[in-house]
Amino acid sequence: LLSNAKPGTVVGPVITNQGYAIYHLIGVVPTKDTFVRASHILINQFGDDKKNYDEAMTLYNELQKGADFSTLAKQYSKDPGSAVRGGDLGWFGKGQMVPEFEKASFEGKVGVVQKPIKTNYGYHIIKVTGRTSDKFVVEKIVEPIQASASTKDQQLSNAKDFSYIAKKDGFDKEAKLMNYKVIETTNFGKEYNYIPGLGVNKNLVDFAFENDVNSISDAIKVANGYVIVQVSGKTSEGVKSFDDVKNIIRPQVVREKQFEKAEQQAQMLKSKIGGDLTKSTSIDPKAVVSQTGEFTADQSIPEIGMDYNFAAQALKLPLNKISDPVKGLKGYYLINVLSRTPFDASAFAVQKNTILNSILQQKKNVFFSEWLAKLKKDADIVDHRNQFFGQ
Repeated sequence: LLSNAKPGTVVGPVITNQGYAIYHLIGVVPTKDTFVRASHILINQFGDDKKNYDEAMTLYNELQKGADFSTLAKQYSKDPGSAVRGGDLGWFGKGQMVPEFEKASFEGKVGVVQKPIKTNYGYHIIKVTGRTSDKFVVEKIVEPIQASASTKDQQLSNAKDFSYIAKKDGFDKEAKLMNYKVIETTNFGKEYNYIPGLGVNKNLVDFAFENDVNSISDAIKVANGYVIVQVSGKTSEGVKSFDDVKNIIRPQVVREKQFEKAEQQAQMLKSKIGGDLTKSTSIDPKAVVSQTGEFTADQSIPEIGMDYNFAAQALKLPLNKISDPVKGLKGYYLINVLSRTPFDASAFAVQKNTILNSILQQKKNVFFSEWLAKLKKDADIVDHRNQFFGQ
C-alpha cells in the first residue's frame, strides 16, 4: 500500500502482526539497496526428497493452469508463518534469506510463478510480487487486537466441541467438514518442550509423548487461542537410516563442494588479474564485480547483505590491495578496500562505559541461563507448572 501512496497521505488501517496499523507516509528515500516482496509455498512434509519434489511440481503445474497462489499456499504450504497469509513473506532485502531463495527472489520476474527450487528447508514455489529500491519514512499508530472475555469463551467452547466430535468421527474428516486447516509439524523431541510452528508448550509435548499414534487431545491453550492435536506418528530412538541421513546431509555436502570450487576459482582469478578486479569478468564470465559503498561492521552491506566475516575482513585489510579469497555466506570474495573512516577515539571514549556494561550484562544473562538450565537438569523435581498456568 505504501508503494502506491504519495508523501503526506495516510494509509490504513491495515492488519499487521502487532494489530491494526495506520501509517502516515512522510517521504520516500531512494537507496542503492534493492528490496523484494515474495510469496512462497513450502513443501517438506513427506520425509522423502522425491515425494516432496513431485508434490511441488504438481502444485506448480496447477498454478500454471490458473490456480490461485494464495489459496494453494493456505492449503498446502508447510511454512505456518506465511501460509495463513497466502504465502506472503512481506518485503525483505539481501542477506535475509538462504542463498538459493534469495537468488530466485531477486532474479525472478515480478508476477511470475517460478519452478520449485530446493533449500535446506524443502522445495519452494516462489512468486515475486514486488521490487523496489525505495525506503519509506513513516509515522504509525498501532491498535493491538485483544480478544474479549466472550470471544475467549467462544474459542474454548468451539475447541471442546471439535475435540469431542473428532474423537468420535475422526480428526481429518471433522476438520474438513468444519473447514479447519490441519498443519502437521516436523519431528520434535521432549527435552526442550518446543513444537515447530507453535513454540514452547509443555502440555502439547507431554500429550504427544504420553499418548499413542492417532490419539486426539482435549482443548489445549496456546498463545493465540486453543488447539486440538492428533499424534500423527512417532519415531523410535536409535540411529537414523542411511537414506534419511543422506537426504539431510546431501544439501550441506553439495554446498561445501560448491564453496571449495568457488575458493579455487577466486584464487585463480587473483593470480591472473594483476591487481585489477575489473579484469575478473573477462577471465570468468560468472564473476561479479561491484562496489559496495560505505558500511559498518553491524550493518547490511550494499550489494551483499548482512555478512559478518566479509565486514570483519574488510575492516582490517590494507587499502588498495586485493585480498586473498574471503569466505562469505554466499561464496568467496576478492576484496579491495578503497577507503576507511578513521577510528573516532573521542566518540568511543564517550560510549565506552555503556558498551562495557552492555557486554557485561549479556555475559551475565548467558551465565545465569546456563546455570539455571543445569540446575533444572540435575534437580530431582517434577515440573507440573503447566497444569496450573495453562501452557
